[in-house]
Amino acid sequence: MRKYVRQYVGYLTDNNEVVVKIYLNKIDPDDDPSSDILEYFDGGSNHWSIRINLNTGELYDMEVNGYG
Repeated sequence: MRKYVRQYVGYLTDNNEVVVKIYLNKIDPDDDPSSDILEYFDGGSNHWSIRINLNTGELYDMEVNGYG
């Protein structure tokens, strides 16, 4: 997991539940991802994401991008 840069994006659903989408991207550690959300549509296991509902503890929508 240390090889991945992690970004956390939180939002409220229509039901006022707190959801966090976690992006994990294996990129050059010198790149600064703090100003933009990094979302990739290819690259296999170098880029993936998952959502967690903090109200229910449910993990869902795990996605591995493209084919590595």
